[in-house]
Amino acid sequence: MTDPYWIATTGPAEWPLGTICEKASGPHWRSKVVGYYSSSFTPQGLVLECSAVGALGQVHVEPAKRMIRYEIRTML
Repeated sequence: MTDPYWIATTGPAEWPLGTICEKASGPHWRSKVVGYYSSSFTPQGLVLECSAVGALGQVHVEPAKRMIRYEIRTML
C-alpha cells in the first residue's frame, strides 16, 4: 500500500510562503518555502526550493518539524 501525498492549499501559520529556512540538524542547507503537502506520516510538510550551491533550484519536501526559520546573524 502506498502513502499518498496531498498538496495543501494552506500551511502552518509560522511558515508563510517565501519564508527562508534551514534544516534543524544534519547537513545544513538553506531554502525557501514554496508550497505545502500532507500525508498520513507527515501532517504538516513543507515544499522547499533549495538555495545551496550545487543544488540551486532543486525542490525538496521536509516535515515542518525538521526546519527552523533562518535568522540573519550580524556581528556588532
